Amino acid sequence: MAVATTVVVVAAAVASASIGHIYNLTAGAQAGSLTRILPILVFTVPGVLLGEQLGPLVQARLQPRAITIVITLVLLSVGGMMLAL
Repeated sequence: MAVATTVVVVAAAVASASIGHIYNLTAGAQAGSLTRILPILVFTVPGVLLGEQLGPLVQARLQPRAITIVITLVLLSVGGMMLAL
């Protein structure tokens, strides 16, 4: 029951924050920022949709140990690049 309550609370928070951001970008103080953010959305939304479809398929076909190693290596390499740059 606690998990279901948390999901509802997080969904409500995300919805209210999204509405606030959309208002701010279209009619609020940052109305000109929409032209900068739109190209980001054009690439982000399809990436998220593809990732949510391909992620479970890849996870079902790989061993849990292999997934752990790959994710560890990816996070270490991203962290190393962030430190180097």
